[in-house]
Amino acid sequence: MNLKAFSSKTLFSLLAAGSLVACSEHRPAPVYDLYAKSAQNSFSRSIDQSIYTVKPGDTLFSIAWMHSIDHQQLAHINQIKNNRIYPGQKLKLRKSDEVNVFDQESLVAAVYGEVLNKPIISSSSAPKRKSVQVARAKTKQNRPSVRVAKLDRRTLSRTKATQTKAYHRPAAAKYTKRSRSNLNWIWPTEGPVIEKFSANTNANRGLDIAGKRGQPVRATAPGKVVYKGNGLRGYGNLVIIKHNDDYLSAYAHNQTVHVSENEFVKAGQRIADIGSSGAKRDKLHFEIRYKGKPVDPMNYLPKK
Repeated sequence: MNLKAFSSKTLFSLLAAGSLVACSEHRPAPVYDLYAKSAQNSFSRSIDQSIYTVKPGDTLFSIAWMHSIDHQQLAHINQIKNNRIYPGQKLKLRKSDEVNVFDQESLVAAVYGEVLNKPIISSSSAPKRKSVQVARAKTKQNRPSVRVAKLDRRTLSRTKATQTKAYHRPAAAKYTKRSRSNLNWIWPTEGPVIEKFSANTNANRGLDIAGKRGQPVRATAPGKVVYKGNGLRGYGNLVIIKHNDDYLSAYAHNQTVHVSENEFVKAGQRIADIGSSGAKRDKLHFEIRYKGKPVDPMNYLPKK
């Protein structure tokens, strides 16, 4: 037998055996490594979805309308004065402490080797201490005892325990006599209502009124035009009017618009013509927002 070949085979066998022994001494990668990465990605998406980058043609009001939040709150969160924004500007859509509690807890716990069930939020004691307790999952498998890191109270002292649902329409504002407003609303155009308001998520947030192409669309109450354009998907040529600090109205799918941004209009003034921009038929889609939330226009418009 070739001594050189024998030595090579022997050396290879010894190295292979050593590798197997070494591998057997290492523990497999813990499952929570993957869980931590998943939680971290989820938390990152939550943060990303709370930031909006201003595009050309956007206004503070159109951005607030798009995300169903109050324009005054949006301005306050981002310290915006005189409603002035610019393309490329990064806007927070909610306060920095209004983040996904579950995502934060999942991330912290996963990093420390804990797999979470649902977070437990203390109810009666929450207003006093406002603390968050994390439930440790029960498991039959033996694993090293690891403590879950406590979340920083300064970070989460004012955190709201809500799941992030970015770009999903929130529930409609509840109608009360106090929210009725002192405005004398009039119908924006003539014609039958072909689709009514619905409070269901992602349903119709206003009224669809049938009409003929070119039919006048009128302001339902006096106010200031704060948006004119077609940058909001699904609305076509859109006009938004600010009536006061609480109320906005919107007129969508117009063929022609007769007003400009920052123009003051009177109740009954012709602001546009009915069309089918962004729609399959000629109609007017009309909405009223109370502090950023959609409300049923039928509660405000006079009975026909």
